[in-house]
Amino acid sequence: MITSFTEEFSLYFISLIIEAAGFVLIGSIIGSVIEEFLPEDTIPRLMRNKTFGAILIAGLIGLLLPICECAIVPIAKKLMQKGTPPAVAITFMLAAPIVNSIVGLSTFVAFSSDVQMVLIRLLSGYVLSVLIGMFFIYPLRKNRDSLILSEDNHRNGCSCCHDSHDHGPVPVKERLGHMAKHTWKEFSGAAGYLFIGAGIAAFFHSTVPMGLLDIFHRFPGGDKLFMMASAFILNLCSEADAFVARSFSGQFSPSALMAFMVLGPMLDIKLLAMYRTIFKPRMILILGITIFLSVFLWISLLDGVGIFRGISL
Repeated sequence: MITSFTEEFSLYFISLIIEAAGFVLIGSIIGSVIEEFLPEDTIPRLMRNKTFGAILIAGLIGLLLPICECAIVPIAKKLMQKGTPPAVAITFMLAAPIVNSIVGLSTFVAFSSDVQMVLIRLLSGYVLSVLIGMFFIYPLRKNRDSLILSEDNHRNGCSCCHDSHDHGPVPVKERLGHMAKHTWKEFSGAAGYLFIGAGIAAFFHSTVPMGLLDIFHRFPGGDKLFMMASAFILNLCSEADAFVARSFSGQFSPSALMAFMVLGPMLDIKLLAMYRTIFKPRMILILGITIFLSVFLWISLLDGVGIFRGISL
């Protein structure tokens, strides 16, 4: 019995790590290149538009500049410090870790080349980020001081990213050294969460009887709520979460797995802590509730109209 559990646990755990680690490393390297070599005004220039137009553009920047959720919060903070409307910065902050070329590729590999799952994930990330950004246009314009920290109170709360700054004439060799250190720091931080998530997923698969999961299917949306709660707790990197989601495919529906993959890059425990470097507690509460309800309602809507019908995992 113990041997059987150990073998099954080890098989799932190691396979998840092997499949996901490469994408975490690629994401870390790209994030480090962006951090070290991308001119500081590039992203603000891409979003130089009226608020509505800038929100639509902000939701797509991750396709060009893949950035993980750990790096995104300090960038969003700097955008607001440079005068970018907060609603635009929020859209960028929520969209980039999902509407992201590396995330699209990792989802494609995790779900055995299922293009439909990739497209639903990217589209969901874009639509929800844009809608949430537009929802906050008026409240943040009218009540900015009561919802956003003043510039004097800003603190850098990302454990794996430093604020971008004017490097000046720094030698390329030195920049490459900075990039290597940044890559290792970001990769090691994300890998820690990946190990925890893979361990929980493997333990879950190896020990939890199928009958117990019927509890989450007895009321509408129960499976989605369970997977969303799991995403919030696990703190996975968006480049790796598709592999953990895929490991639950025998127990949960494609819509529940999608809820897991859409919520996690927008809202989890580490992101809540990082949001404290930009927003006041009231705004964090409103933003958190808005994200959670939006994801649940959107995925439920897609499920209700049959978008996930025909997807077999």
